[in-house]
Amino acid sequence: MTDISESDEVSSGRSGLETVVFALFLLLIFSLGFMQPNIRFSGMRQQATDILFPLFFVGCIAVAIKERFAMRPDRTFVLIAVYFLTLASAAVFSVRPSASVPRLAGELFLVLLAIGTAFIVRSVKDIRYAVFAWIAASSLVCLIAVLTAALFYIDRDNILLNYTLHHYGSLPPGNYPRVHSKFVYPAMLANYLTVSIVFLLFGKVKEWFRRSFWPLLVLHLAAAGFTVTPGLGGFVLGVGLFVWVFRDPASSPGRAFVALAIGIMAAIGSVIVSAVTTRPISSSPFWFEPFGYRIDPTQRLLTWIGAWQTTLEFPLTGRGLGLDVARVYFEAPSGQKQLLTDAHNTWLNIGGQAGIPGFLASITLTIALIGRSLPLR
Repeated sequence: MTDISESDEVSSGRSGLETVVFALFLLLIFSLGFMQPNIRFSGMRQQATDILFPLFFVGCIAVAIKERFAMRPDRTFVLIAVYFLTLASAAVFSVRPSASVPRLAGELFLVLLAIGTAFIVRSVKDIRYAVFAWIAASSLVCLIAVLTAALFYIDRDNILLNYTLHHYGSLPPGNYPRVHSKFVYPAMLANYLTVSIVFLLFGKVKEWFRRSFWPLLVLHLAAAGFTVTPGLGGFVLGVGLFVWVFRDPASSPGRAFVALAIGIMAAIGSVIVSAVTTRPISSSPFWFEPFGYRIDPTQRLLTWIGAWQTTLEFPLTGRGLGLDVARVYFEAPSGQKQLLTDAHNTWLNIGGQAGIPGFLASITLTIALIGRSLPLR
């Protein structure tokens, strides 16, 4: 991992080739906000990021060879390697290796993306450009989300809504929009906007955004609200954690504590709301009756249970990379019948696919990366 310098000398001293590769990197960051539209190639859907990444990574190799520039060894790379090895073992020892081994290429893509980022980002100025690229994309995604919500009320039969408006899923149908913008699911959009809001706040702290901050903040908050997903609890938690980490002990420690408390309560509340419902579900395999009131499990709780059972059934290497970790039949309030095979949780999904080693490796890597980011305060 390269040293992050407070000066701009590293960025200003880029060669022509390295400048081109860094521009590709910024374009790649921008593309992350657009899962749609995509193209089908060899039976798989490819998005812009999948096309840009090979060019970017080959460019990084060319820069390393031409400029004789190497990354400083870092302990984070060890954790990334351990995580990848757990996924590789999950692919090799899968119950269906023919299906799992090809999925390893996608995981390698993510690992190399992390390594490429560590290679090309060499100064605070580079981080600023990367944040600008991310916020430029997220702002466009948010604008599409807000316009989708407006179009929902103005012209509900507009064909454009087929591409940006989502169905209600497990939510009761009503006169409200639920958007996914340029993503596939509202939950994915909410996760993306959680990262976006943290970057936006970080830019505010560093005084990278001036007059544009408040309009961008309102735009991101509005778009996040239209996702109508439990992931909003993580969104609020992200804001609360940011305020707490970047607090000024001399002026507003109490305000930071309140923000953190609100974030934690929002996250806990979102877990509860996403796990159980007071609406009777005809497909429920079981339900609870505290104080005589019936409480049914939601499809998320059922998939969490299913994924954890899969983890315990295949504790060492998991069921297999890319394979189903649950099998839940669920009838949504809208009457839609669903077959759910995903854990609806990143860590549980990894646990079901890669076993307890993969589960622990992913959590350890997450904690380590959070710790490495704290010096940016």
